[in-house]
Amino acid sequence: MDNDIIQKIKKSVGFIYKKTNDEFQVSGTGFFVSVKSERVPTKSHMYFVTAKHVLQKSNGELNEIALRLNTFDDHSHLTILSNDKLHFYTHKEDDVDIVVFPCRPNVKTYDYIPVNSDIISTKDIIEKEKIKEGTNILFSGLFSNHVGTQKNQPIVRFGKTSLISDEKILWDVDDTPAKMVDLYLMECQSYGGNSGSPVFFDLERFNQTDKNQIKISNKIYLAGIMTGSFRHEIEIDTPETINKIFSKHHIGISAVTPAYKLHEILFSKELIKHRNKNDKEL
Repeated sequence: MDNDIIQKIKKSVGFIYKKTNDEFQVSGTGFFVSVKSERVPTKSHMYFVTAKHVLQKSNGELNEIALRLNTFDDHSHLTILSNDKLHFYTHKEDDVDIVVFPCRPNVKTYDYIPVNSDIISTKDIIEKEKIKEGTNILFSGLFSNHVGTQKNQPIVRFGKTSLISDEKILWDVDDTPAKMVDLYLMECQSYGGNSGSPVFFDLERFNQTDKNQIKISNKIYLAGIMTGSFRHEIEIDTPETINKIFSKHHIGISAVTPAYKLHEILFSKELIKHRNKNDKEL
């Protein structure tokens, strides 16, 4: 993988802080996406994307949040986002774990690079590019043990596509009821703080540049948004007189909400209408 691409992916990421007990605590990852205006080709609209559960309170309501973004002076800044000024967009299917809101930090202050909506992997792209089980993937996000003292330090993790299913998959997490949802399964380790991270398909192509040289080039597509990890419940050995204790262990498979669900939100009638309105106000 080209290191320049990796650095750009890291710059698309910001860290999310959620308000808990009147304090902002680091909660997860999100990333920027740009979408070209339907009416003004030279204009782009900027959005911040994350997993919906990263922002939610226990009752399901969206929490007050802050974004920690890197600045050009090699530091970071925590900006509180007021809920009454934010407009959250979600999928018409309530079980889709994605939330989007317009967000355009000052490009002269903040050092970020958005993911272009052109590289969102729709179902057509999955078929055209022959993306399947075994396709390389990578994602970048928060490592909760090292957020970064002066600035965000997003890690990059790598893996393989394990399953692109034509069926919904049973998703069972924590104390929420199990449900059948659209997911990709990825062979990679995902832990707390990674939720909301952008996950990419990494397609290696062999290009013959001359008779004596074969060059590898990369093509990447946004695969989806990291949702969480599958865990297997095992019984812990205990004395017979004590109630059985069960523990859930990571099995190396992570759940990713497909990027085509993000595409459906970004190009929904509601968001297109929002972009058209903003274009008129220029």
